[in-house]
Amino acid sequence: MRSRLQTSEYDAGLDWVTATGDVRLERIGHKWVFGGLGRVRPWKFLNYTGRIGNNVAVGVNLKQLRFIVMAWGNMAKPVYEDIAHIPSARCTRLDMQITAAIPRIDIQGLYNDLKDIHNVSIILSRRGSTLYVGSRNSERFGRLYDKGAEAFQRPGELYRYELEYKRATAHKAFMLLRDNYQDRQNIIISNVCEFFENHGIPVPEIKHNSNSIIHYATVERDDIRTINWIRLQVIPALRRLQENGHNIRELLLDIFDGIGDENQITIEMEKLQLPLWPLDGRQSM
Repeated sequence: MRSRLQTSEYDAGLDWVTATGDVRLERIGHKWVFGGLGRVRPWKFLNYTGRIGNNVAVGVNLKQLRFIVMAWGNMAKPVYEDIAHIPSARCTRLDMQITAAIPRIDIQGLYNDLKDIHNVSIILSRRGSTLYVGSRNSERFGRLYDKGAEAFQRPGELYRYELEYKRATAHKAFMLLRDNYQDRQNIIISNVCEFFENHGIPVPEIKHNSNSIIHYATVERDDIRTINWIRLQVIPALRRLQENGHNIRELLLDIFDGIGDENQITIEMEKLQLPLWPLDGRQSM
């Protein structure tokens, strides 16, 4: 096991929550979607329609009278706290995160060291590389990246460890935090650190019950810049892959993690990706 990295500043908490349930979830979702200053837009995907705004999305499946609420970033914690004690709430995704001020991590070097031992992949970017840990199709999936570079603040100093739970494992983690609310930060720290250490990745040395909190701003993405990026970079890259014999449809479905079940599919919107997975996974935690 690698030695832990020393840090004096950190933040640990939730970064994403998705749950389905009865009409109470819709009321909570509307409170947060319409309660901020951001733009509210129609939101539609598969059998859900609703609204999205202020880092929250809420929708309804009219055929099944089933409601869904998603929250990410700074809205994950308050929305989680609102829905945690609703008996019908079924969590289908829960992301835990640690962001720590630690010495520069050589993500490329980590990938080179681990690629023949663990299931890891890497995406290189001018705004910092991201190491992906585990399989996107599994119930646990990790990401490690330079949060400072992403936020254009303190690059090479702030690193984000994200642990994504899906399906049945997400609901078990959801209930664990609910039933141990006063100890939730320690649970998050322990779970995130254990996951990454089990994959040979060094993690921050964090003293439990510490009050040290790190502050950083979230960079809002501009829709026009994102569309231009897709036109200028993504589409030409897809054309090159197609010319080299790749099936673009199958490739995109693999990227989007398309996994069906007999009832419905939740489409999650995360950053610039749209992972999909079943609402009712049955694997154990």
